[in-house]
Amino acid sequence: MVKENIGTSEENTRFFPFVFALFIFLALMNMFGLVPYTFTPTSHIFVTFGLSLSIFLGCNVIGFKTYKLDFFAMFMPAGSPL
Repeated sequence: MVKENIGTSEENTRFFPFVFALFIFLALMNMFGLVPYTFTPTSHIFVTFGLSLSIFLGCNVIGFKTYKLDFFAMFMPAGSPL
């Protein structure tokens, strides 16, 4: 199912390990909450904020590295006036 959605080229699959590791981390941290008398780490605001901030910064750094200043063009529809 994953290969059908992202394709098989190397460029499309280079972020798959990161997404898979993120999924496993979130799944395991949430499963800790199923154990009686334990704390679910993902319910803590700093874990949620840290994950979201690091992913946001990482996406922007990779976007600027790949597309340079053309990265800003992705935030506006094609053909729209400034």
